[in-house]
Amino acid sequence: MQQAIVEVKWLLFPEDSKAVESMLPTTATGWVTWKKSYKGAMGKLFLNKIRIAFGMIALSIV
Repeated sequence: MQQAIVEVKWLLFPEDSKAVESMLPTTATGWVTWKKSYKGAMGKLFLNKIRIAFGMIALSIV
């Protein structure tokens, strides 16, 4: 239980910006691959992955 609380606290209040630093290039390369290889297909899987990626960036900034 204690570990879960620590993990949630880290997600809500990151001590440094390493989460943002790692999420931005990952999201950017995923976006480019999605646009190039899959021609921007609007499949449910892709939309969920995009939403999750932007959500994680937003959470890591807050």
